[in-house]
Amino acid sequence: MGDEIFTLDFASEGTLVGQLARNIRRAIAVGGLKPGQVLPSIVKMAELCKTSVRIPREAVKLLEDEGLLKGRPRSGIIVIGKRRFVWRGSVLFVDYGQQPHYYRGVLYKTIAIELAKKGWRVDYANVVHGKTGKADLTQLKMALRGSYRFVFGDYLEDDVLLEIRRAGVPYFITTGHVAGRYDDAAGVFVVSESEAYNALAASCSAQGVRRVLRVALDSAAQVFEIPFHEHGIETEKILIRPDQTVDRFLHSAAETSRKLRERLSDASKPKPDLVYFADDSLTIAGLWVIHDAGLRVPDDVKVVTLSNRGNRPVYRCELTCIEHDIAAYGLRIVREMLAFLAGRRERKMLVGNAELVSGETF
Repeated sequence: MGDEIFTLDFASEGTLVGQLARNIRRAIAVGGLKPGQVLPSIVKMAELCKTSVRIPREAVKLLEDEGLLKGRPRSGIIVIGKRRFVWRGSVLFVDYGQQPHYYRGVLYKTIAIELAKKGWRVDYANVVHGKTGKADLTQLKMALRGSYRFVFGDYLEDDVLLEIRRAGVPYFITTGHVAGRYDDAAGVFVVSESEAYNALAASCSAQGVRRVLRVALDSAAQVFEIPFHEHGIETEKILIRPDQTVDRFLHSAAETSRKLRERLSDASKPKPDLVYFADDSLTIAGLWVIHDAGLRVPDDVKVVTLSNRGNRPVYRCELTCIEHDIAAYGLRIVREMLAFLAGRRERKMLVGNAELVSGETF
């Protein structure tokens, strides 16, 4: 047993207890101390460390709590070995597609890290769309044969929900529209832009914006339109429908370019005062079209985009955004999950509200 284990730096900013515990922990990790080996007595360790007995006593207690040492009557302090970590249980995340997805990546990573800190293992089941556009549920069906405490997914589609319900596993979901579809869910987190839309509509009214064009991936525009109509502002939409059988982002960008170019070149329709891109994947392609049409931002047309904090589209000036703080949402969701795992069965619905963040394009 090397004396370096008990050699402490009294000039160090760290505590002596922490130093000694770290030395013993490192010696176990590299094999300098082996399972079954007996450490010197507390009194002997104090002599070797040139400290009071309090220092080795507290260090040993710390390492006993970690499962690395065990004090036994008449046997002394025994090295147990490297701590064997045992997961408390497993949860299953359902992911869609094979392409990188910033929003879902940050959300899942945040939740998975926090669950792991509390001893919960996270597995993934990937649902992909084949050439026909139909979801391939093979991996999900196989995963659901395992023993999971719950399933979590972002905007779970009906065919995925059907498989989860058949398996009888509780599920958590994030969604943008509840409408009674998830009454059997263990937890629902609603991602909402309604408050930000209210703020944007009021700001448009104050700045004399009379016509707003919404470029979106979904047709559920009512929550967007209502506050603008209340302020007497006209709205119209361009709906982009991604082709699931090809690269979603490239197809969406191409469709945005084509449809927005057709709209801006239509002399029979008035020019919009503001263009709102309801997904940041549409923004860059749309901005190119606006510039190609000879329109200046924000002098001729104002621009607002829906974005995720940390991944705002890069433009020559700061974009005005309706922004989601995904990491903050993840922390709120995981608190609800841990409460469920601890035994609480009261179903709760949480809401994550996007925020209108000022920039130079509006």
